[in-house]
This record gives sequence, C-alpha cells and structure tokens, in this order.
Amino acid sequence: MDLKGLKDSTKNHSQKLSAIGDEIVEKLVEWTKRLPFYGELPITVYTQLLTQRWAELVILSSCFYAVGKNNSLMPKNRGEIVSLNSVAHNLSLLQHRLSSVMEKCVPIETIANDTGVFVEQFTHLINSFSKLSVPVEAYVCLKAITLLNSNNNEPPKIDESSAKRISLIQDQFVKALQIHLCQIENGPRLSDIFAWLPSLRAVASLLLEGKMFYVPFLICREPTILHPLKIEINLE
Repeated sequence: MDLKGLKDSTKNHSQKLSAIGDEIVEKLVEWTKRLPFYGELPITVYTQLLTQRWAELVILSSCFYAVGKNNSLMPKNRGEIVSLNSVAHNLSLLQHRLSSVMEKCVPIETIANDTGVFVEQFTHLINSFSKLSVPVEAYVCLKAITLLNSNNNEPPKIDESSAKRISLIQDQFVKALQIHLCQIENGPRLSDIFAWLPSLRAVASLLLEGKMFYVPFLICREPTILHPLKIEINLE
C-alpha cells in the first residue's frame, strides 16, 4: 500500500486522511474480488461488509505480517522490527518511519500524545496473536470469516436474503479453519482464535476513533525497503 496521502503537501490533514482511506478501500476491494465466493453476493453487499469490517481486516493483516517469520520484507536490523512487548520501542519505530515518510522530524511527544493509547493496545494485540501461531492457511480463513461477520445492528444494514447467504459462506470457512487447525500438531485451537477476536475488534475501534489509519502499516513495515516513500502491505 502506498502512503501517498501522507506525502502530498498540497493537502490538509483531513484531505490526507481521506486519501489514505481511499487507498485502503481500493486494496480491500481488490482483495474481495479475488475471493472464491465473490460471485455469490451482490456488489452492494461487499460494500456494506467492508464498511463494517475494514478496520478489523487492516489490523488482522498487520498482526499477521508483524509476526510472520518468513516475511522476506522484514528488515535485518532488530531495532527496526516491530516489538511484541515494548510499547516504547514501537512508538519510537513509528516516529522514525513517519518522519521518514513526511521528510521532517515528528517529535516523539506528538507521536505519544496522538497514538500512544492505540500503539499500546496494538502492541498487546500483536503479542497475543503471536502466541496463537496462526499458519497462513488459517489466516486466510480467518480473514474471510472476519469480513463475513456481518452485524445488522451496525449500519449499513444487509438484506435478510444476503445475510443468510453470508452466514452459510462463513460457516464453510469456519469448517475449513477447523480442518486446517486439526492438521497442525500442537497448533492453535479454534476456541482460542475466536476468543482473540474481541480484542481485534477493540483495537479496530481505537483505529477508527483516532483516524490515523496509516499507523499499523508504519509500525509493521519499514517504508524505505522497496521505495523511499512506499510501504507494501499485502492484504491477502
């Protein structure tokens, strides 16, 4: 994902956030189009699902890549890798990377004041996710399950027929997830993963409240690895 919105000096703070939001939506829309069940639901339903769940999908993807042992894009310097325990380290990491993207020094006090609560909870979430040892196959299933976790108490509401179809598709992915987990010796239990999901939702809510949508991306990836002003986050 390109964080072009942060770099554009012609835009004010609100416009930059809007541009970043557009980038996130674009990537998520591309991902939904590659889902095996994409043709089974109306496009409007995917729009509704993404409206409800995009923040959770972003946080889930960030957690997975933060703990990925085979991530070839991870920096070699340990000081540049997201910490599973230290909030102070991750705040410092965010300051360094945000300053790099903005091409100016962003004071650590500003970072702490604006994002401290989120970074603290996000760090705890990454730590708890790492303990689950979720393999990529399970992650793929979990991501689909998260998208399909529709809630008609949240706007926009989904029609009853589509809601039933969503429930059936989600059940299929839950079964697939269970099968993958059963094949892993000493792997995570389905109940453990589902018990983790409320924490995911809580951190996603913090992300929405703070509106600094770029924070999890910058914490989890070094923006200068592939391009001086580019950060790659694959949402698959």
